[in-house]
Parts: sequence; structure tokens; C-alpha cells
Amino acid sequence: MSEQESRLTPIDRTREVLPWRRATELTDCFLYWLPVKSFPVPAAQKQWLLVFLERFGERIVKKLGLRSEVFLQMKTLYPDLMDPFTLYAQQAVPLVGLIRRPGAPIPKAPTPEELQDIIDGKKKYVFNEYMPDLAYWFVKKAPKVQQQLFLGHGGMSIISLQPDPKTVPPKLMISKKMREHPVFQAIDVDALHEQTFAMTDDFQEKSKKLLGSGLESHPTYPGLRFILPLLETKDFFQQPKEEKAKWFEIFQIYFAESPADKGMLLALQSDVEEDLIELLKQMRDEDLRYPER
Repeated sequence: MSEQESRLTPIDRTREVLPWRRATELTDCFLYWLPVKSFPVPAAQKQWLLVFLERFGERIVKKLGLRSEVFLQMKTLYPDLMDPFTLYAQQAVPLVGLIRRPGAPIPKAPTPEELQDIIDGKKKYVFNEYMPDLAYWFVKKAPKVQQQLFLGHGGMSIISLQPDPKTVPPKLMISKKMREHPVFQAIDVDALHEQTFAMTDDFQEKSKKLLGSGLESHPTYPGLRFILPLLETKDFFQQPKEEKAKWFEIFQIYFAESPADKGMLLALQSDVEEDLIELLKQMRDEDLRYPER
């Protein structure tokens, strides 16, 4: 091979991005997959992921000028997460929206005939058959706590997107003396103030317009705060570019647990591979190695 041909040959970074695997066939976005042994994810794999997500947020998300939002699928709460979620929800103000598989309709409630067949034992009741893929959005910004509590059960997704100036609250003009009042000791007024403004986030209505096509007449549509894609590896290969463009119009980075793929997905609009390689090398140098088995 000539020197010129050598310079034009793409560099193989496969080993450097391990334990992530990149789908190099894709040309309209950057998709990585990380295998997990099982769901729930074993403790050692979860611990590595917690460190990775924290450093990824600090190094790459912030470098791109983005902020991240955390979501948890309702179907994954039972049985293991129901108690911790119920306790945490009292302070986290989760809002409900739809996590939609590309082009999928919202499941309809069982008809009277189907209900009677279920009662008579002629038809087995399958919960997921009638339950839409709803998800909670944690309005309270506490990703480390939320990931520690709920990551690893197959239902968490994190999107990174452009900041929305509307969600930045004005400073509360409350004197130090007033804050010493028992009411302020019992209630985190600053957190409530921040969460109130966070609820005005533009991504909610934008996501419904971009991804809610065909659902507008469904009775649950008006009450949905947002609609986000529920994606598997195959969607990035099978969906048309126009559909994928809608996803990346809402967010620039997509992280999700994917039981169907037996792993984690990381999809990005921008090429940050050099930063990703540097981050992973730093973790290996600190002996933070991903246990694949």
C-alpha cells in the first residue's frame, strides 16, 4: 500500500471505543451499543455505567453546550422499582408522557366483548397489550440520584438537548430572616421554584408536534406532556432519514436501556468519538474496566 493510500484509509477505532461498539455502517448519525449480562443489570456493570454517565455528562454533554433530561418507563416499575419510585416521586415531580415506538399507535382499551372473554377465561389478560408505553419525566434535575435509584431495569432513557432559556427561573427575593421561618425549613422553596419553571420546557410541545402524527384524535393525546421515541438498534437502520431527523430535532444525544438489544444504546448527532475515546482511556487508566461477564 502506498503512503497516499495509507493516509486515506479510515482509522479503525474499534478497540479504543470498547466496551462500546459502534455501528460504522450508519452515516447519518453515530450509534454505539454496550452489552449487558441481563436486566436487571448486575451491580458491577451498573456501577461502571454510573461512573461513565457522570463523566460523559461532564466532559461531552457540557462541551456541546447541552443539558440532559431523565425519563423512566412506567412498565418497568413493577415489581422492583415500585417502592423506591413511590417514595422518590413525592419530591421529584415526575410528569407523564408517551415513549412511542416509531409509527406505533396508542393501544386501545379492551372492548366489552374482550373484557367478557377475559372474565370468562376465554382470553388471557396481558397487561402490556392494552397499556401504552408511558414514561415519567423527572422535572427535578438530579440525574446522579435518579440513575442510582432506577438505572439497570430496562426502562431509563436520557436525552441531551439545547438549553431552553424559558426554564431558567428568576432569583427568589427572600431574605435570610424569612428563610429561617419553619415553613421554609420544611419546604424546599427554591427547588419548587426551579421545578415550576422547568415544567414550561419547550421540548414537550415540540416533541408532540414532531412525533405525534396520527395520534391527535386519541382521547389521551391532549393530556400527554411529551412524546419521545422508544428506540432499538434496528430503528436506526430501518427508519427513513426523515424520521430520524425528527428525533435529532428534539435532542442531540440519546441514551437508552434496550432489553431487545440486550444492552445500552448511545446515539449522537455529532461526532464526539475522540472525546469518547479519551474518556474511556481515562477510565481504563484508573482501572475502571467494564465487566462484560
